[in-house]
Amino acid sequence: MPAPSLEPNPLGHQATPIFARAVFHTAVGSGLLVVVVTVLFGLTVPPLSLAGLGLGSTWVMLACAVAARVVRDLLANGNNLFVIAAPLGWSAVLLGVLGAGCVGLVLRSALLAHPHEGGVLEGRFRWVDAAMLAVVPVCGWLFVRAGVLFARSRRYLVRTVRSPDDLRGTAYSLYLRTFGDDDRLANPRPFAPVQRLLRGTLVTELPEEVHLVDALAGGEHPIVAVGRPGEPTPQIGAPRLHLPDDWQPPVRDLIRGARHVVLTLGWGRGALWELGEAMRLLPPERLILVVAMSRSEYGRFRDRAAVALAAHARRHPREDGADWTPPRLPAWGGAGELRSPIQALIHFGPGWAGAYEPVRRYSPVHNSLRVALMVAARPALRRLGHPPRGVFRLLPG
Repeated sequence: MPAPSLEPNPLGHQATPIFARAVFHTAVGSGLLVVVVTVLFGLTVPPLSLAGLGLGSTWVMLACAVAARVVRDLLANGNNLFVIAAPLGWSAVLLGVLGAGCVGLVLRSALLAHPHEGGVLEGRFRWVDAAMLAVVPVCGWLFVRAGVLFARSRRYLVRTVRSPDDLRGTAYSLYLRTFGDDDRLANPRPFAPVQRLLRGTLVTELPEEVHLVDALAGGEHPIVAVGRPGEPTPQIGAPRLHLPDDWQPPVRDLIRGARHVVLTLGWGRGALWELGEAMRLLPPERLILVVAMSRSEYGRFRDRAAVALAAHARRHPREDGADWTPPRLPAWGGAGELRSPIQALIHFGPGWAGAYEPVRRYSPVHNSLRVALMVAARPALRRLGHPPRGVFRLLPG
């Protein structure tokens, strides 16, 4: 089946001024950083000036910047090899650390070779150097702010599905949740400002929904979601489509036609209705549940869902008219080990036997939410016949 066609947001032009502000913050932060380096190291010829570009040491510094990016990617992506085997992960991390050390030594030599007078490299520390160090957090704030603005501009560029009719005869998966979960999962993982700044040197922070949708897509076809009524700018993640006030019949058709459904458990009547319809209409392997609750909240929800699903089954027989008994959600199987509202995934096997998969750490160094979700979802995606992606291609079986 072909993938559905996606339409541009009609408000996409509003992304331009926000993007321009992001570029401005990036340029100011970069300019201040160049000033800090120039003053702190006592460089008499600014590296990015016309005179500086004529010096070999400047080009060595620029090469170091490129090499630093390569080392960053090596650390960020090589860390995922912990999924395969710990020795492979440690080898990639060690190689990245050695590469960072080499880049640092070459950069120090280039700074010493550059025309300079005094500076901290020669053991001189002046009051102006202390002032320059105070500017570094300002540069960090400008870069973080630029990232926020870039993300905001992207919301105006998110493509949407014009109508549920456009999904007929196409390959798509469906993401269902309460609209309140948009607010919880629209932000990056919750870290303190200093931690976020340090993580920003190694990873690009994205909203949690982006990681969730990417990890559970399973193939080339997209995961689509129903948009919040009246929202001018959808969240970054699953492409949105908007439904009429009588939303239940279209959602029922979307569930029926989806290759698989990802549903974040929620307390709303609409969310419980969607859970009941997914269990009524789909075979068990085509439903994946997301647990974004604490242990006590999940226990209460599990009891509430048992009552609501039993009532739903009495009101709505299967499409062939047969009665059905909804499965009971599995018991709490442990909290997620990452700093995220998402604690676990639930998938189902033959006879609606539920399996609870906590979102666990896979690396002692750094844990990507996307990769951790892919580890938790691997049994469900394999059952659906989706080929492995990325580092998971190296896993046996």
